[in-house]
Amino acid sequence: ATSSVVQGQLPDGSPCAFIDTPGLNDSQGRDSAHIADMVQQLKAVGKVNSFLLVVSGAEPRLDASHRAMIGIFSEVFGPQFMRNIVIVKTNWYQDPCSRQRREQEMQSQGTNLSPEEYTQREFQREIAQAFNYNGVMKPIIFIDSKPIPDATVEEKRKHRVAVQCIADTRLFTPFVCRDIQAVQ
Repeated sequence: ATSSVVQGQLPDGSPCAFIDTPGLNDSQGRDSAHIADMVQQLKAVGKVNSFLLVVSGAEPRLDASHRAMIGIFSEVFGPQFMRNIVIVKTNWYQDPCSRQRREQEMQSQGTNLSPEEYTQREFQREIAQAFNYNGVMKPIIFIDSKPIPDATVEEKRKHRVAVQCIADTRLFTPFVCRDIQAVQ
């Protein structure tokens, strides 16, 4: 798989481009090729406002592939990269049963934090340890990727809010990509 640029529109109709990059830790050893391709795509686009790192809601931690990707992006873009990374937790179901299950998990761990607050704190801690980064990270965006048609009004509202948060990442200070280099 290679990086692909997808032209789209934000909820307000503004044009945008998304670069979908393949993950790392490729089973066929193509990471270097994937990185070189990604760098070429980024140079062609010219600037990047945000880096969305999509993580399944079922994953409680960043896996080795995610950590490798963050490390590579940090090398390509420098320390400013961490200020514009946004973790998007997909499949964060908003139905009452799923919310209750997450809240019970927090209670069983003896914390008064919400599941979202706890997840934010843990990811911040992981990134601080793995990358020696003690700056402020953007809040995690929790999204039920595709709510069912008969979702409650609240579930649909939370989905719209998450989509808008993703769209608002276009307001971040952009990185100019013409001078970036692929890293080994």
